[in-house]
Amino acid sequence: MSLGAWLRRQKKVKRVGLQIYAGKAVHILQFRRCLFSVLQEVFKVIAQSQDMVRASTALYDAMLVLESLLPVVASDLKAKIDPVVTASDASETGGGACYASRLSRLGVEELDKMMEEEDVEEALLSDDFRDVGQKIVVVDLFAGIGGLDRALPWFTVAVESDPDCRRRLRRRFPGLELCADIKKVDRDQVKQWLRKIPDANGVIVGGGSPCQGLSKLSVDRRHLDDERSALFHDAVRVMKLVKEEASLEGMWCVRFLENVVPDDEDIRIMSKELDLRPLLVDSKHLSRARRPRLFWLSIDLIAHQEVEIHQHELFDEVWYGAATEPMHAVLSQGCRWQSGENDTAARFPTMTRAQRHQPAWTPLVRRAVPGGSQTVTGTLPIHTTLNANERKVLMGFQKEDQRCAAIGNAFHAVAVAALFDHALWSFGVKPLVGHHEIVEARAEEIKREAQKVVEPSQEISLDPAPTEGDSDGESDATQECSWKMESKRVPRGPASSTAVAGISESDMNLAVQMVQAFVRRQEFRGRTSDWT
Repeated sequence: MSLGAWLRRQKKVKRVGLQIYAGKAVHILQFRRCLFSVLQEVFKVIAQSQDMVRASTALYDAMLVLESLLPVVASDLKAKIDPVVTASDASETGGGACYASRLSRLGVEELDKMMEEEDVEEALLSDDFRDVGQKIVVVDLFAGIGGLDRALPWFTVAVESDPDCRRRLRRRFPGLELCADIKKVDRDQVKQWLRKIPDANGVIVGGGSPCQGLSKLSVDRRHLDDERSALFHDAVRVMKLVKEEASLEGMWCVRFLENVVPDDEDIRIMSKELDLRPLLVDSKHLSRARRPRLFWLSIDLIAHQEVEIHQHELFDEVWYGAATEPMHAVLSQGCRWQSGENDTAARFPTMTRAQRHQPAWTPLVRRAVPGGSQTVTGTLPIHTTLNANERKVLMGFQKEDQRCAAIGNAFHAVAVAALFDHALWSFGVKPLVGHHEIVEARAEEIKREAQKVVEPSQEISLDPAPTEGDSDGESDATQECSWKMESKRVPRGPASSTAVAGISESDMNLAVQMVQAFVRRQEFRGRTSDWT
């Protein structure tokens, strides 16, 4: 208001002064968008090319109207929530607007999560693995489909060469910093990464480097001479850069690298170059799937209850007290794994990325099929391998995550979450949650997914036959069809895109709840508290 009074005393107004005035006004009105119309005359004057503009009565009137409305902006009246969510974009040459008349399937799921978070907000502040007390930059050097995000909440930078994986990352994390080639990462880029989050306390940098040249499953492996596995050396180089720059910025730095259990000589070479002793962590302690992996981690773990650390010649093995998801939570409805039911210690084998003519092997499960089905002949039940959703659940992902053959290359999210919970507690930057609690939280997540309405046709569907261009047995056409089937779970109102008045009552109630939840989370910066 004082700036406006000063500007109105001038015979001629500096254009930059009006720009500052309008910028402050936009910042104040960001949650009262309907009031932007009073700035129309101000924007017209700013659009002029002169550095000095002659003030007009219309300009003064617009400024006075804006300032007189400021008490309304600051008030919190108990007005009804409009269920029609709009989004607009505009420029000096044109603009557009759209509205959403109902929540999508993902919107309903997000609303459920938001409501649950509000119910346990106080508990989350003290016990949640996603500690809000630290501002941390996370740099994933081999991001894949974003498995590290399932374990760490501060996902900030992703380095990934696979264009399909980058596309999925871009869709899932719109604000994510993406880099396609780890070889091109230099010191200047590292400096930019560390400044992505203002006043960050620390940085976690690392990832799972390619294992094709190191895996014992490969009979003709070339070890670190393999072009893909040789990227390990670039990862070490980048981690050193991050450590050096973090030290200059006054930030702590945690480095880690994950890979398969290779030959002894490979372990010695990698440990020497990293100057770290690896840890062996197997997801069999925390899941129904085996996935033994070495982690070179720059934190010394502190032993605690139900966690044992056994020393071997080249690495230390971490044993977590058994805590696994229930079998019925892993398999689809109507499926059974007899071996797993008879032996609680039985585990599905390590999943690898399926290749053409060489699919990833998994044990057979029995899948019930109705007697009237014409797709299967012979006695029932039939035997088949794990489908895509079951593999994703076993790896700690959500069923709704994009289907991708790269799931075989991803982290086991639950195992990594338990390891980093343990490591960051040992490092002193967060309270310990415990692997039991993490596995229980994962089981609850699976339970919520299982409670969703499933189309009858989906319950009996078998894995689609692999196509020539899709090594995971799921073509783009299959994905599109599956997505459309899943979208039918949300009740739909009238199909007309222009009939706003035709919103169904259930859709309107859901939309109102969503808007209310976001309003409660709003910040003066124009973000919700859940966004970074």
